[in-house]
Formats: sequence, C-alpha cells, structure tokens
Amino acid sequence: MITDEQVLEMIDNIVQRQLAALEGVANENNIQLDEDPETILLKEIKNQFKMTLDNLQKLYDEFIDTETCTLGAALQYVPLFTVYGLTNAAQLGVSQEEYYLIVDYYLEKWNMFEENKK
Repeated sequence: MITDEQVLEMIDNIVQRQLAALEGVANENNIQLDEDPETILLKEIKNQFKMTLDNLQKLYDEFIDTETCTLGAALQYVPLFTVYGLTNAAQLGVSQEEYYLIVDYYLEKWNMFEENKK
C-alpha cells in the first residue's frame, strides 16, 4: 500500500520535473520567463482542465442528457473520464504508471475498492 507521504513525494517530484523542463526549454531557446515558471504551469493546467470539462459537458449534453439516451451510450461515456484524465496527466508530465498509482491510492484511501464495499 502506498502511503500519503509517498503520494505527496511523487506529486512533488512530478511538479519539480515539470518546472525543470519548462526552465530548460526557456534556457535552450534563450527565452526570458517574465513569470514564475509555476505560475505559467498553473495557467496551462487550468486551461487543460477547463477544456476537458467543456468537452465532457458537450458530450454529456449531446449524448447523455437526451430523451433517447441508452445504457450503451452511458457506458461509452464513462471511460472518457479516464481517457481525459490520462491525457491531462500526460500533458503535465505524469506517466501512465504514476497516474494509476495515484488513482489506486485514492481508491483505497476513500474505501472505493469493490472488496472494501462488502
């Protein structure tokens, strides 16, 4: 079982890796960062999250929130949360393995595993 400290350390390592990468690109291209690199990353993260939510909302409106919605349509919608989560994570420098470790951690922490529900 992964601990709180391990998850926080993993997240901190991801943040530090991304900040270093952003600074590296700026240095390589002789770009002076007018803003703090973390502020730049936060803006991009917010933009990605907003785009994800907008896309999920649009798909919900078009396919789920309709009179003709079927169970099949709803089941096709559910995996999009994971797809968008993985995509956002990858864009933020999180590997698929790190993403699933964090998801598994929260599933167990919030007692959401099937065997814990019995």
